[in-house]
Amino acid sequence: ATDADIGVGSIVSYAIKPLTYTFYSNFPFKLFAQSGELVTLKPLDRENLSTYQFSIEAQDDVVNNPRKASTQVVVHIGDDNDNAATWDPAEVDMVTINENAGVIMVAQLFASDPDEGENGTID
Repeated sequence: ATDADIGVGSIVSYAIKPLTYTFYSNFPFKLFAQSGELVTLKPLDRENLSTYQFSIEAQDDVVNNPRKASTQVVVHIGDDNDNAATWDPAEVDMVTINENAGVIMVAQLFASDPDEGENGTID
């Protein structure tokens, strides 16, 4: 953010402001008040939360009548191929097949992967 004032009124500080819903108890970002730099505090996992939405407020340093501006930030977490496929059901019951039974279906198996797009494709 920029401020066209000169002197003390031109100094801008930044703060994260929660929206109307319950703010993230384990918020994974830090905003540096003087530089406005927003950084992650830990690795982010799309399968736990794919989007973070919050607002950032910029305020000048005038004591009596500070001027503020805010903007909404939406951070979308991209997918990484970080999950293995899982089977449903996790175990297959033992199957007995009579000899000379011919061609029969022994079991129907399904696997899924919580990753998104091509990362979640099972071949």
